Amino acid sequence: MNGLCPQDKMNERFIRKKILWIGPAVNISLEPFIERNLDFERVNLNGIKNALSSARGIVFNHGNKPKQYLEGIQNFSPIALDYGLFVIAHVPNNFYFQLTRDILDEKFPSLINHQHFSLLWDEKPSKIAEIFARHEPMSSPHVELNINDSSSKIKLTKNEKLLLKRAFSDFCLITVRNLSGGRTEAKIFEVNGQIVGLAPKPLIPLPFFLKIESVENQKKEIMNYEKYVNNFIPFNLRPHLDLKRCISGFEKGLIVGDYIDADLLLDLAQKGRAKKEINHLFDITLNCWRRQTTQTKGKPGNFSSKKILQRFKKIIKLGAMITPKELKSLIQIKVKDFNYTNTLIHRDLHGKNIMVRSEEAVLIDFASVDWGPINEDCAALEVSISVERINLPGGKNLSKTDWKKFVLKIYSPEFLMVQMPTTLGLGDTEEKLWQSIKKVREIAFTQTSTKEEYSFTLAMRLLSISGTVASSDRDDFRKSFIYLLAEKIIIHLATL
Repeated sequence: MNGLCPQDKMNERFIRKKILWIGPAVNISLEPFIERNLDFERVNLNGIKNALSSARGIVFNHGNKPKQYLEGIQNFSPIALDYGLFVIAHVPNNFYFQLTRDILDEKFPSLINHQHFSLLWDEKPSKIAEIFARHEPMSSPHVELNINDSSSKIKLTKNEKLLLKRAFSDFCLITVRNLSGGRTEAKIFEVNGQIVGLAPKPLIPLPFFLKIESVENQKKEIMNYEKYVNNFIPFNLRPHLDLKRCISGFEKGLIVGDYIDADLLLDLAQKGRAKKEINHLFDITLNCWRRQTTQTKGKPGNFSSKKILQRFKKIIKLGAMITPKELKSLIQIKVKDFNYTNTLIHRDLHGKNIMVRSEEAVLIDFASVDWGPINEDCAALEVSISVERINLPGGKNLSKTDWKKFVLKIYSPEFLMVQMPTTLGLGDTEEKLWQSIKKVREIAFTQTSTKEEYSFTLAMRLLSISGTVASSDRDDFRKSFIYLLAEKIIIHLATL
């Protein structure tokens, strides 16, 4: 590296041609590697870590020490994958192929199923070289990158910092601040930083959003952008991924894109000022999705009875009449099927996934996009406003008694079936929330021929939320109590 300027050093992190070979390389022709502009280098297990930064891939070749070979695969594959390498385990015959597969299936299933790992049996050098030539390792880590996460409640692990040093390898400094997210296990951050530049001062770009999640979920979300977002959600009403920074490692992957600096629709709903934005969400932002329609017959929605059972002792004390399993049976036997519209839906349309910018609804988080009942998004947004998070200005909340009165009224079967009133006759906070919920219901009723269909969709959403993990004792009470609301709606629909 001597004699290189800072810009040359930075560019070198993006040029990764070296193929590391562990074990015997008898009769291996280098010509296929040379033809594909790849460098071939034999290394021993002790030298792997020092060679990862400049490598594109690694081969663990079976020799006359199978135990050492397997230990090398298990010990060094995870770090190689975190550095962006493609990993190949190469065996001489079918016997060792089956043996290696069985051992990895039992002890290391996450490796054998990884998209950047292959177990090959007596493969030609040309195929091995072609696998590496087609692999994009992205940049290697900028080891001197300063990552400041001191202001975040959620701290980054050593492996997560390694991935950030790859994703932001052109930066000299980044600061991460955790953001509140959805109900997934993902960690979500705002990232600000300084890019290495040739000018006297580093360049300071706009902030990014960063999501750290499982490799499987990362792959799914990127695929959702390609299939369902880029050509369907207006360009100015969604984030845009920075694909060169969306890297993956062994267990975790990064989603990186432009950060949306705007208000939460949920905050506006709690102030009674979200009606225009809700109209914009369904009429403009989601319009193209909602035109991809097919008609189907059945019962829209589903829920996990097993997850609800984890808090069912509390639910019984609140007055539940039947178990989740009995409720499922009642739905299957007694509740009539509906003729409903199927379309592309967000499937996690809570009030924190909708940002508001100049009365425009900007949609974020496309991890769950799929085909489903058109009114499931309406039900998700309504339940988010009424149940999931009622944090009012000044940090105050509805009292438990006031909240119970509110949801018991708006989710009573009788209330759902009648003409929606302008006001509820409750407190000012409840009236403000009702104005937003009323607007959502008006939109939902334009997409259904019966109020029973939307009532059922709401009940299924309430049951789905009832099975999620609680963030506090107050949240646990709410998620226990809403089971009763759903139960009453289902029992009523079963009698019609």
